[in-house]
Amino acid sequence: MEEVKYQGKYVTVTEEVIDGHTYERVKLREGVHLIPYRREDNKILLMKEYRVHEGGARWKFVSGWVDKEGKDALQHAKEELAEELGLWAESWKEIFAEKNRQATCSTGIHVFLCEHIHPLEQKPDNPDTGEVLDSKWFSLNELIQLIEEGNIKNPAPFLAAVVFLLKKQES
Repeated sequence: MEEVKYQGKYVTVTEEVIDGHTYERVKLREGVHLIPYRREDNKILLMKEYRVHEGGARWKFVSGWVDKEGKDALQHAKEELAEELGLWAESWKEIFAEKNRQATCSTGIHVFLCEHIHPLEQKPDNPDTGEVLDSKWFSLNELIQLIEEGNIKNPAPFLAAVVFLLKKQES
């Protein structure tokens, strides 16, 4: 039986004994990552955000936690795009969702592709503590360069974006 050892707002740590071996698991609260995509030039939009708890700025996808009662992952994704960049998208598609919540470390991540991006008339307040410093559309080569230069701190969603762009170039 899995036993909760720590329960925070965003992180849960559990232990479970199976056949005499203790398995430790870290489960993050569900989150969303957005890949705003511009089909006409095959580019993806990233934001540069100063992250107080990380002590610096980094390029990242628009992202956030699924932490408001009564709202699903897509609703949270739409709110994040509005709050962080003052944008909205006409088209949304979930291209990945982590299903294995029993992994040693599970992120519970939902990755959404959004297209036909437009500015909002009025940007809503952003309740996050991070400060958005910049946003920029990146080509596949520029995205790979960011990864190679070590400017990406969490490469998993970026690798998904690289695979997506490579597939788009093939079609």
